[in-house]
Amino acid sequence: MAIKQVVPGLYQISLGIVNTHLFDDEGDLTLVDTGTAGSADKILAAAGELGRQPQDIRRILVTHLHADHTGSLAELKARTGAQVYMHPADAALVRQGIASRPCVPAPGLIKGVFVRASMRKVARVEPAETDVTIAHGQELPVAGGLRTIVAAGHTAGQVMFLWPQHGGVLIAGDTASHFFGRLDYPMLFEDMAQGLWDLHDLAALEFNVAVFSHGRPVLEAASEQFRKKWGRPAQ
Repeated sequence: MAIKQVVPGLYQISLGIVNTHLFDDEGDLTLVDTGTAGSADKILAAAGELGRQPQDIRRILVTHLHADHTGSLAELKARTGAQVYMHPADAALVRQGIASRPCVPAPGLIKGVFVRASMRKVARVEPAETDVTIAHGQELPVAGGLRTIVAAGHTAGQVMFLWPQHGGVLIAGDTASHFFGRLDYPMLFEDMAQGLWDLHDLAALEFNVAVFSHGRPVLEAASEQFRKKWGRPAQ
């Protein structure tokens, strides 16, 4: 199965290089991100495994503009009729089919190689309109309420979402990654200094579970792991 339950009401859909996430609130579905171009069939098939139809996806929340998150946005919007929610800084570019801005690699040799090799190949996506622009602190009508958190280091319009259920669930997007049981930076930043502040700020929040666009979920004591990695020293 490409789709697995993270906690009741939230599922992860694995698409190889990236994960998307699906809220199922008694058949009212909200998709977070859309994967690369050509991912629509896999995402709709995953929803079908839950007994849901394409039109059950009422909302598509987009964490940021990169092509592994917006590559299938236009197709899924057309096939589901869902409303698209995105921060205006990134929505303005996706409306034009633009999926990147100048960026720098995060610390680490592998990240530098990846950024230089890949970013020019995925600079464009099929243009897609945003229906609802979202801002920091905004509560969205998803599964009883979902709080928007702007984290503008990875991209100027990147957002995360904090769901208060199950002790707090963070949908981290590309603010961080989690491979081999270890939290790490994303592959790149548009603004590295801001990205590091984003991680420090995140470490001050309380949440039990965290899910990521890249890597496996952390299923318990997630905020404690963030504090150990990126928490500010006590004054």
